[in-house]
Amino acid sequence: SIFLARNIKSQLFGYEPDEIAKFYSERQLIFDTISDEIITLDSTGKITKMNKIAKKNLQKSDEVILKKIHNEIIMSKTMISNREYRLSSGIVYISTLLISNTNDKFNILFIIKSGAKVKQLAKDITGVTQIINSMRATVHEFKNKIHVISGLLRLEEYEEAKKYVSSLKLEVDHENNEVENINDTTIKALLLTKINLAKEKQITLKVEEESNLMSNHKNIDSDDLIVIIGNLIENAIESFSHEKEGEKEIKTYFLEDSNKIYIEVSDNGDPITNIENIFKVGISSKGEGRGSGLALIKNIVSIYNGTINIKVKNNFKTFSIELIKEVL
Repeated sequence: SIFLARNIKSQLFGYEPDEIAKFYSERQLIFDTISDEIITLDSTGKITKMNKIAKKNLQKSDEVILKKIHNEIIMSKTMISNREYRLSSGIVYISTLLISNTNDKFNILFIIKSGAKVKQLAKDITGVTQIINSMRATVHEFKNKIHVISGLLRLEEYEEAKKYVSSLKLEVDHENNEVENINDTTIKALLLTKINLAKEKQITLKVEEESNLMSNHKNIDSDDLIVIIGNLIENAIESFSHEKEGEKEIKTYFLEDSNKIYIEVSDNGDPITNIENIFKVGISSKGEGRGSGLALIKNIVSIYNGTINIKVKNNFKTFSIELIKEVL
């Protein structure tokens, strides 16, 4: 019996059974307190383990989707990282890890993050950042105009000051008219600040007269629209980083109805040199290794069963995006 006890302890790597039980309980406690859903699937695609939050949220329809992802991973032999999917609980972001690989048997660990939480973070680092960065240019331009008015008043050039203020009012009225039919206030704010940012760089940014966006877009999130529009316009502005003769133009057009949202951004800046790989992470219209804006856009478009098209005509390159609304 002593020999048997020693043999068992050896197989337990020197630990006593009660120590093993304690380790298991502690691991299970940690596993269940993780706020993300954690699920493991074996090599056949069968779910072998779930934490507490996953047991609460996972539906049969979700299991079908997870098995499909599992099969895609096996076929491609590539894990996924923070890829967006739609499950029964809403939009989620899924990452996977290979956690064992012995005798052709393995488990794939699925980490499922709540879309709401990720979008809040994404809002901070993408959508809101787009607006904040643009607003910096607006504040800078506003200060310059205040300095001009202040200088004219000090010189007692009251009539000139009056004319200057009137011209500013006309300018503001024109900008407001351009976005009059953009009823989503966050997107309207983004466009106004981008117009001013472009102006500071001697670029004309236009919103076509026929453009319209509703205040509510059904299942399409305003934050996703901000990421798409903000990145496309930012890329267009940066395409003028080299000196260019003639007028620098960016044209935007938006159309929304009960079924879809159409977004179009055109510019006559530098041409795209790597159009085949442009939507890969780390590659952009500005060159390799300069961000993931277009990859993020592609991911968002796929969630809404949309399409992306790129065309070049008369020195203008145009990105066209269509997002499909759900029938509610």
